[in-house]
Amino acid sequence: MKTLCWSLIVLGLIVSGYLLFRHFDLVSGNSSVGTNVCSAIFRADCDAALQSSVSKQLGLPLPGWGIVFYGTLAAVMLLSWLGGETCQREAALVALLIAGAGAVLSIVLFLIMLLGWSPFCPLCVVVHLVNLALVPAYKRMSGCSTRELLAAMLAGGSLLLKGNMGDDARTQLKVSGLFSILLVGVVLYQWVFLQEKLHPPVEFDVRHAVAAFAIRGRTEIPCSEEDPVIGAADAPHRMVVFTDLQCPGCRQFAADLAQLVESSDGELSAVFKHFPLSTACNPASEKDRHPRACEAAFAAEAAKLQGKFWEFHDAVFASNLNSAEVTFQQIAREAGLDVARFETDLGREEVVAKVKADIELGLRLSVDGTPTVFLNGRRAPDIRRETLKYLLLSEQANQQHVTLD
Repeated sequence: MKTLCWSLIVLGLIVSGYLLFRHFDLVSGNSSVGTNVCSAIFRADCDAALQSSVSKQLGLPLPGWGIVFYGTLAAVMLLSWLGGETCQREAALVALLIAGAGAVLSIVLFLIMLLGWSPFCPLCVVVHLVNLALVPAYKRMSGCSTRELLAAMLAGGSLLLKGNMGDDARTQLKVSGLFSILLVGVVLYQWVFLQEKLHPPVEFDVRHAVAAFAIRGRTEIPCSEEDPVIGAADAPHRMVVFTDLQCPGCRQFAADLAQLVESSDGELSAVFKHFPLSTACNPASEKDRHPRACEAAFAAEAAKLQGKFWEFHDAVFASNLNSAEVTFQQIAREAGLDVARFETDLGREEVVAKVKADIELGLRLSVDGTPTVFLNGRRAPDIRRETLKYLLLSEQANQQHVTLD
């Protein structure tokens, strides 16, 4: 049983360590460096989860807390080994308490992910499963019944509250071991905290973003009345967005885009184009990164035939397409569609043709990921809302200058 506990701890440390340093790469703007393990193994995107509002708690990123958690458990295991039979039972009890707290937090975080309040992260699920498995493993390692464990907890709590270590050398050794474990946790916390400070977010450089955008050539991007649009279709500035409806980053960007258009005072419109990253319909997709993306694109076009594209778009992003239990019929019903007509329209030739045309257009424009944004025919070098805001201001200033000339 000790071997199993050690194996789970090592697995948790490896996954948490990767996610922590992936987090550092993302905040430092080096997301292209190294292998994206989540994408390579699960054909999914963990980056969105690492950048979500839930990903940082009490000053540390969640993977950092994983390092503290598993490192502390490792210290407990070492204490059990060094103390022999004298400390084995108490060490198992302390480990069980720590593992129990971790399991409760994992359940909460998993529910948050399941409800769509945080992007889905397969590697995070691995960590949660490890945390749940640690509880019965430590329970068996302790060799105690539930009643005996409760009695031991009460006795240990009473001893700590009274602050009386007594003259018993064994008791003093156990209490000293407990404080050593706490010290390990504090040291690991300080290390992660220091690493967080050493990897500050990339500072936003307006001049660099505008300069990089200005040197890119303009391309005439064909748009028609068939394309879904946010904002006035005759707005002086147009943004064309290639999106994948199973892409977590696209879901986050959709909210930013809506706010950007709304705050432009009628100066900007945004045109939606499909670019599902799936081998099922996209010939440029080498990996099936989002297996349901093509089906989602067809479903969105079917919803558009009922005049409810954006309702369906929002309902898809509010759902978890990574769950096989979520069906497009359910999403269509939530979006207020006639489900029977929706199912019939899914097979219409014009539905498939529209998605195919968008993909072909994206390939001609060298689109290789989502979301990809073009503003007035130029590809945006950065899709952060702040960047796009300044690029729009730059385009407005250039237009005014041309008009004055």
